[in-house]
Amino acid sequence: MTTPVPESFDRQLRARLSAPSMLAPGAVDRVLSLAFRAATDEGAGAYFGDAEGAYSVDPDGVATVRIEGPLAQKAWACWMFGGDGYDAIESRVRAALSDERVRALVLRIDSPGGEVAGCGVCAAAIRAASAASGKPIVAYVDELAASAAYWLASAADKIFTPASGMLGSIGVIATRIEDTAGDASGRKVHFITSGARKADGHPTVPLSEEELAATQAKIDALADVFAGAVAERRGLTLAQVRGLEADVFVGADAVSRGLADRVGNLSSAVAYARELATATRRRKTMNAINKALGLAEDSTEAVAVATVEGLKAKAAKADELEAKQASIEARQTEQDRAAALAEGDAKGVWTPAVRALYAERSAAEIRAFVAVAPRVAAASEAAKPAAKDPAPAASSKPFETMTPMERAALHQSNPDAYRALREDAEKRGAL
Repeated sequence: MTTPVPESFDRQLRARLSAPSMLAPGAVDRVLSLAFRAATDEGAGAYFGDAEGAYSVDPDGVATVRIEGPLAQKAWACWMFGGDGYDAIESRVRAALSDERVRALVLRIDSPGGEVAGCGVCAAAIRAASAASGKPIVAYVDELAASAAYWLASAADKIFTPASGMLGSIGVIATRIEDTAGDASGRKVHFITSGARKADGHPTVPLSEEELAATQAKIDALADVFAGAVAERRGLTLAQVRGLEADVFVGADAVSRGLADRVGNLSSAVAYARELATATRRRKTMNAINKALGLAEDSTEAVAVATVEGLKAKAAKADELEAKQASIEARQTEQDRAAALAEGDAKGVWTPAVRALYAERSAAEIRAFVAVAPRVAAASEAAKPAAKDPAPAASSKPFETMTPMERAALHQSNPDAYRALREDAEKRGAL
């Protein structure tokens, strides 16, 4: 036995349906039927959709969130439509994207649409959650994504549809139930209002041209918001979206009109989501590399590799120059030490032991000692190398093979020979 629909429920349902909604036209009767069944014993608990929300995750880290049935702003209000709530959908999507196991998300949609209120906010929240998590979203139409449901689908990075999938109905609709014959008892209802539009929409008030025009203006304004959001997400112009005239398109036709990206089954949508996740992770890594290299964020891998090779070449050249500079500095240090020791020889400040001690010290230390050390004539003479003709030394022993002490002695005894031998070694690249 079916319990009659309560009068209070009837009033609520009429008021709710009189508000602008984004439903496929053919779904209005379906919503009415579901809602009336939900209000009777026959349909108790008959609404479908997962208001509290859950998602599944496959072994590859692709999560699936289902969106089913007519859509309402709040999950608690789903009994009115027998469907899903935008707040519940947003909660499920956020939960899935925050799951560390999840790399990508598939929205599995089968819905004729629903209320305007809350839909745009929900679509924007889905996009924001995807961007914040860095995880891509693919929508799969199974088998209907009309009106508000298509707005949610357009929040995804890509849209897949089976050959029989139906997409579109990008528009806004409102119903106006008129019962000017009076209520069930035959009584007339009169309204005293504070404004000309205050009683608009009540079933016992005749539909006027003014109310019709005002309602149409609201519908058009909301439709422009809807169309603009779809155009932005799908890479279409506003004129192209408006040109669809809120029609519904099937499978490949929806793809050709830019409403979907590919015709395929659920498995292909999941596989593509997996590919997107890999590409997204790779792109994130490349962005970090480009930033570290000081390149533009969209620089290609080839540009990054070329930059790294260039830096490696510069580093190798820098190492070579550094080694060469170190060699030059070492030679200069040795020459300065030899010259300082020769100054000590000339002043006669060395004993053999002291000279051996200072032979490995810096030129500055040697000169500091020479500046204050007293002359030790006998010792100095013993330490001083015997004067030799530099010519035989030059012919018998190249400059580069001489010890520092031999060079110092040569410099002291025959500066011209010292310079000649040194210049010869430098020309030959021996130094």
